[in-house]
Amino acid sequence: MIFDSKNYLYYYRLTPDSRMLFGGRAAFFPETSSTIRRSAEILRSGMVTVYPQLRDTKIEYVWGGTTRFRL
Repeated sequence: MIFDSKNYLYYYRLTPDSRMLFGGRAAFFPETSSTIRRSAEILRSGMVTVYPQLRDTKIEYVWGGTTRFRL
């Protein structure tokens, strides 16, 4: 797992089937299909900022939810 917390938290890792899971803080509430879609657009933009070579990559799945951090 790799993460970047410069402005927004992004995290990403390779899955066992060699795909990349990319996530981060882009949630809108209440959680609906349209807010999840908007979050996906924001995260895709972040992914392309971090990895410009992925700009033409197809996104297969998107989902939303809350995350808790414990320090």
